[in-house]
Amino acid sequence: SWEGNRDVGSGRMDLTVHEAGRVTHHLTFSEPFPAEADAHFLWSEVDGGLEVTWTYDAENDFLAKTMSLFMDMDSLLGPDYERGLARLKNNVETDARVRREKERRAAERAAAEAPGAGG
Repeated sequence: SWEGNRDVGSGRMDLTVHEAGRVTHHLTFSEPFPAEADAHFLWSEVDGGLEVTWTYDAENDFLAKTMSLFMDMDSLLGPDYERGLARLKNNVETDARVRREKERRAAERAAAEAPGAGG
């Protein structure tokens, strides 16, 4: 759960799906107005890399539909999505580098300890 300033309001996020290629969180917003939504992270291997898609699904009541006439949600949320995906990319790439380095060191130790390694 979170409680923030007027820009982020308050609410709760629950993990509802965690499976290969997909994570879904159910969001329950309390402030600045009550709302519910599902955020989905979908990923798949593409050309030797990983493609991640982050989507957000919500039912729009009359108030939300009226607000959407005057507010561009892509411009409001888009920068946060881009920043979040950039951070995710950095974290995944850093973790992959660390894991590869650990695997390389373990392979070197195993080779040095193998019978006949000449050590």
